[in-house]
Amino acid sequence: MMEKKNIGVVSIGTRGDFQPFIAFALALQERLPESQVYLISNSIYDQVAAQIIHGRKSKLLFRGLSGNPRETLDHPETKKALKTGDLSKLELNKPTEDLIKKCMVDLIDLSVNQIKFDWFISAPMTFPVVWMLSEKFEIPIDCIALVPDAPTEDFPFCVVSASSLGAEQNLATYEMIYSVGFQMMQHLFNEQRELLGLPKMTQSWNSMREKLNMPLLFACSKHCFDNQKPSKYRDNVELTGYLELKSEGESLSQELEEFLQVGQAPIFLSFGSMPALDPFQLFELAHDVLVKHDSKRVVLSCGWTNIDSIFTDLKEHKYEQEQSTTFSEEESTKYESILSNMRDLITEKRLLIIKEAPYYLLFPNCAAIAHHCGAGTTGAAVVAGTPHLPIPIFLDQPFWGQRMFDLGVGSSPILFKDLTSDKLNEAVSYVLDGEKSESIRNKALEIKELIERDEADPCEINVNICLKNYCNHPFIVPKQELE
Repeated sequence: MMEKKNIGVVSIGTRGDFQPFIAFALALQERLPESQVYLISNSIYDQVAAQIIHGRKSKLLFRGLSGNPRETLDHPETKKALKTGDLSKLELNKPTEDLIKKCMVDLIDLSVNQIKFDWFISAPMTFPVVWMLSEKFEIPIDCIALVPDAPTEDFPFCVVSASSLGAEQNLATYEMIYSVGFQMMQHLFNEQRELLGLPKMTQSWNSMREKLNMPLLFACSKHCFDNQKPSKYRDNVELTGYLELKSEGESLSQELEEFLQVGQAPIFLSFGSMPALDPFQLFELAHDVLVKHDSKRVVLSCGWTNIDSIFTDLKEHKYEQEQSTTFSEEESTKYESILSNMRDLITEKRLLIIKEAPYYLLFPNCAAIAHHCGAGTTGAAVVAGTPHLPIPIFLDQPFWGQRMFDLGVGSSPILFKDLTSDKLNEAVSYVLDGEKSESIRNKALEIKELIERDEADPCEINVNICLKNYCNHPFIVPKQELE
């Protein structure tokens, strides 16, 4: 048994970035009862973490970092870029830079002044900070990522293209993105490195991890990649399965259970943590699907559950992006009509609006999942064996949307900037009523069965590999010499 250690599991970002790591941290704490595992993430998850940890009766501890990732997503420039598809403006804007800097300063303070960590396991967004702490204090580190970003000839770096560019070009995109990302962020990290008495970095930490043969774990299924490790992956790079947070005794709400029981399996529609869509556009999409497909049902997850309240908010222009903007009379009339129809659809048990639900319990009961293709939502649908209606927005999302289509478990991705009710309805028809609908359902179920056979407990798989790395070949960043 390992002697007592202080272990930091670090991840910042949206709920989709946080949730897989609390699942992993709980499993690691259960495996190492004599050690103390700390889940380190944004303070906005303090109450969520406390509730989950209490429910598990775990000794896992949560430590919060400053910075609210929601502020980054809600930044006007970010919203504009997401809506128009002009992602060239999504550089390291001030809210993003502030978020990273606050988290970085807090994590360094936590490590230097509060807790002597013996081991860090980090997500990619906090990896550069953990890298410098390893170098300074000789702390072993491991990295778990939700998106595969190691060099391969099989597909390009996910933010470059959703489709293959050819083997040589695919491989070249990795070092290109490593370098671009480093150039954008080096001033933030080199400033802190100087305070720690470390030399400035002159090349990307991702490039360094490849040169130094650092072990990597990608928490996604090999069955999304033809049941094999992508070409050029090193021996110590592993695809370990999707990390899901499951709680004993957890159930769907009574309202949701009753809705599922009174009719055919519904379509689930949500954009998760993405703020790009205002509620009325989301309602219009759900409404139009139900009008076009009179036998279909929809579970709409958007956080607004009271139709009467929404009706009032519409009249008061509560959801306007800019105070100077008002709905035209024509827009108000249209949305009032849609909301009125939606109330009827709710009464008819064809529509249910919810705030949230545990995906691992809901998705197996759905006919299809219309989603933004975040890694976590994509993984939950894959594990559930439920077909996809991909509507990716940015970053890795188009990659996952295309991957689902290429696997034969979903429709062709509709980029968010191109989304219309007609296009979504065409996708619904293709997946649920078209010539390939049976093939799509069968392929989704086939992958589900393979995952159940080979990746039944991804948390245990990740814990086992991390412990093997730590005990047999701990990776510590070698010190760079000061010039």
